[in-house]
Parts: sequence; C-alpha cells; structure tokens
Amino acid sequence: MLSCFDVADYFIWFSNKNNVKVYTMTIHKNVYYAQAWYLAIYDQPLFEEDFQAWIYGPVIPELYAEYKICDSRKPISINLTLPRLSPEIENFLQIIATSFIDINRFTLSDLTHEKGSPWDLTRGNLPPDARSQKIIPKNLIKNYYKRTLIDNEQNNDSEMMGKFLDFLINNTENNPKKLVSYTEKMLQQDKQLLNSIFS
Repeated sequence: MLSCFDVADYFIWFSNKNNVKVYTMTIHKNVYYAQAWYLAIYDQPLFEEDFQAWIYGPVIPELYAEYKICDSRKPISINLTLPRLSPEIENFLQIIATSFIDINRFTLSDLTHEKGSPWDLTRGNLPPDARSQKIIPKNLIKNYYKRTLIDNEQNNDSEMMGKFLDFLINNTENNPKKLVSYTEKMLQQDKQLLNSIFS
C-alpha cells in the first residue's frame, strides 16, 4: 500500500510539472482530500496513516514533521521525480490534483472545518484554539464524503464537488481502459455509489 509520503510526493511532482505554486498547507489538504475521496469511492484507504484533528484542520503528524523545515509562507521548492504508482492510482491522484491543487490553500482548509465535517465532529466541543491529537476515524471520513458524493449528485449544489465529479467522469469516459478499471472496482465496492455517480 502507498504511504502518505508517496501521495504528497506525487502532488509536489505534479505542481512542479504544471508550474503551480503550492504550499505546505496545500499539500496537506490535497493528501487529505485524496484519502477522503478514495475512501468514499472505493471503501478502502489509499494509505494507512491517520489524520489528527489539529487546530488548523486534519494533519498527519509524520507528514507535518517531514515538511516542517519548509517555510509555510513560501511555495515548496523541492524537485521530485514521479513516484512509482500503479496506473489506476496515478490516474486517481491526477484527477485530485487537477481538481484541487490550484485552489487557494485557505479555501481548502476552510472546507475541512465545515460544521459536521469529520474534523469538526472529532474535535467535538474543544475551543477553536485548543490543541488536539484526536485521530479522525477513517470510517467517519468515508461516510461523510460518500454522503457528499451522493448528495451532490442529487442536489448539484456544490461547484467544487461538481468540478471534481465532472473531471472524474470525463477522464474515465474518454478512456475505455480507465473506465473499465474504475467501473470494476466500484462495482465490487459499492454498486449504489457507482449508480449515483455515473447515472
């Protein structure tokens, strides 16, 4: 299985390749959204490391330690080669990166703080400035984002979610091999969710 570091490396590689400036917060949030959408679509984690409900959103402590040396106010300037990934994972991460990598890092962070989000529910009644090392359960993340996918399909009320779904559908429909790969896995994992996305 991948690690969160593999996923972070992919996003840094992708941003370098596409001349997109990214910050440490951008990478943390994209890693979070990659895990969230993978859990929602495939019912299994993309990587094993857990997020904690820190003050400024979901954070993996080990990943935070890795990039702590980077100035959070400046774009990351690390040159990386493309990590070794399966074609399915690379395609999935490309979809996440294309959908989210250039969105303002503070907007991405705010979205993780929404009322009823996994971060919010895990923190409970903690004051906004209280430190926390509470682990955000993967099942909580999976169920929240699975509901978000289904609700968006029914209500079409989220511009960002619509952008993600449109990109996912277009990138699988235009490539039969990718469509077969996605379809087989989704059918095995959750037929109802598959119908809600592709109907």
